[in-house]
Amino acid sequence: MRFETDWGVWPRWQVYFAIDDFDETVHLAEALGGVPEFAREVPNTGQLCIIRDPAKAVFVVMRPNDVA
Repeated sequence: MRFETDWGVWPRWQVYFAIDDFDETVHLAEALGGVPEFAREVPNTGQLCIIRDPAKAVFVVMRPNDVA
């Protein structure tokens, strides 16, 4: 995946978790103290959100588009 310059992110190794319900997962992360830093619909890929946990670790949750 290519990050666009206006997204405010930089190239790095990143952990991704595939999820079924995007909104529910992001809201749960917030309720548990996480901070969504970036959320985007990525064309031909799915929805993703970069989240920083209370200990400052960063991870990504992603609801991929269905694959045919």
